[in-house]
Amino acid sequence: MRKELLFTFGLISVCNSGYANPSDMNAEDHGDKKSDKLNVLMIMVDDLRPELTCFGRDGVISPNIDSLASSGVLFSNAYCNAPVSGASRASLLTGLRPAHERFVSFQSYAQNDAPWATSLPAYFKSMGYTTYSLSKVFHHQDDFSESWDVNWRPDDGSGSWRNYVEEDNIIMEKTGRSMSMEFADVEDEAYYDGQTAEKAVSVLKSIKKEDGPFFMGVGFLKPHLPFNAPRKYLDMYDTVAVSVPDNYELLNESIPEEAFHTWGELRYYKDIPDVGEGNISPDYAVSLIKAYRACVTYTDAQIGKVLKALDDTGLRENTVVLLLGDHGWSLGEHGQWCKHSTFDIVMNAPLIISAPGLPEGKIIDEVVEFVDIYPTLAEASGLPVPSTLDGESLVPLMNGRTEGWKNVAVVKWGMSMASVRQDFGYTVWRDQDGEIVNEMLFDHTTDKSENFNIAADNRLKKIISQMRGIISTYKTKW
Repeated sequence: MRKELLFTFGLISVCNSGYANPSDMNAEDHGDKKSDKLNVLMIMVDDLRPELTCFGRDGVISPNIDSLASSGVLFSNAYCNAPVSGASRASLLTGLRPAHERFVSFQSYAQNDAPWATSLPAYFKSMGYTTYSLSKVFHHQDDFSESWDVNWRPDDGSGSWRNYVEEDNIIMEKTGRSMSMEFADVEDEAYYDGQTAEKAVSVLKSIKKEDGPFFMGVGFLKPHLPFNAPRKYLDMYDTVAVSVPDNYELLNESIPEEAFHTWGELRYYKDIPDVGEGNISPDYAVSLIKAYRACVTYTDAQIGKVLKALDDTGLRENTVVLLLGDHGWSLGEHGQWCKHSTFDIVMNAPLIISAPGLPEGKIIDEVVEFVDIYPTLAEASGLPVPSTLDGESLVPLMNGRTEGWKNVAVVKWGMSMASVRQDFGYTVWRDQDGEIVNEMLFDHTTDKSENFNIAADNRLKKIISQMRGIISTYKTKW
C-alpha cells in the first residue's frame, strides 16, 4: 500500500518557512524519522514535446509515459522559462527566473550565473538525502557538482556526446559534419540512453529503505539531435501516418522576422541544407519527424525500465516521480526546426507528477512554469519550501485549490520576453535601451498553432497591456 502523502503542511510554505539557506536547517531539525521524507525521482528528457497520447495527441508511441500520467497529475500548459537546455535547466534547478545576464544561453552554468543559489539537489542533500545525477541533469556535469553524492554520465570513450555507433558516422564526425540520424541494428544499451536506464535500474536495486531518502535525477538525451536510436524503434513507425505540419510552408507577413531563426543546430548536419540553400523538402521533413518520434519511443522504453525497477524494489510507495521535457521543439511548424524561439510549440513542454496521495489520471489546464518545480518537490517530499525561490508550489493546485493561482508563465530568450496565459501568448522584443522593437500576440482560443499575429489590432491594446504587465509583475529583468 502506498504511503499517504499529506498535502496540508501548515509549516511548509513559501511565506512561512523562512529558510533562505539550507544551512539554517538540517535533517535533524526536520524530524529524525527517515521514513518521514519521500524519495524523489526526477526524469528529465531533452527536447521532448508534449506530443504524446496522454496529452491528447496522436502519432507518438509512448506507453510508459502515458502510464505514468494515468497514475498521477499531468499539466497540459507547463512552460519552460528559457527555451534552451542550459538556461532552462539552470533556472528550474535553482528555482530562479532567467534575467538580463542570468540563464541566457544553451551553455549557461547555474553556478556562474547564480553562485549564491542553493540548487534543488543541494537543498535535498542538506536535508539528509542521498543525491544521484545519472546522465544529463544540469546541462554541464561540473555545474554545482557538489550538489551530488553520485554524479555519473555515460561515456563511450569517443569524447563526443553525439554517440554514433556506426563506423561511417563515427568517421564523418571526426573529419567533418555527420548525419542528423542513425538507426543501427543494435540493442538499447549500445546508445547512451540505454546505458543510463541500465545504471538507474542498478542504483535503484542497490538502495535499501533503511538507507534513508534519495533524490535521483535521471536525464535522457533523446530525442535531442542527432536522432540516434536502435532500428527497431524506427521500424515501429512503418505503418504510422506521418505528415508535415499544416503550417510547414506558411508565410504570414504578420509574424515579425525576429520570431524566426536559421535553425543552425539542425543545419550542422551533413544531410541538411545550409543557410541560403532553402528549406527541407516535405518528404525529408517527414523522415526527420519519424526519426524524432522513434527517439521518443526509444526513450519511453528506457523510462519504462526505470519505473519498473522503482515498482519492483517497493520504492515507488514512498517516491515522488516527476517527468519533464526541458523545453519543446519545432518539427517544421512555421518552417522552423529546433528550439531557440518563443513560439508555443517550443515553450510548452511535458510535466507529469505522480506521488503517494496524489490524484490519479488528473489533468490540470492552468498555466504553470518550470520555476514552480523546485518548491513543488520540496513541499511534496515533506520539506520546508525555501523562501528565496521565484516559483510557487503546485501542491495546492494538484489538490484542486485553483483560487489565487497566477495562471501565467514568463519566458525569456535573447532580447525577447514572452508571457503566456491560457487564452493568449505574447512576445515583445526590445533593444539594448529597452525600447520596443516588435511584438507578437496570438489568440490561443482560435489560433493554437499561432499562425496569425494580431498584435497590431487596436482592439487588443488592453490585452497587450495586460500581457506586458505580467512580465513586469514577475520581475523578470532585461
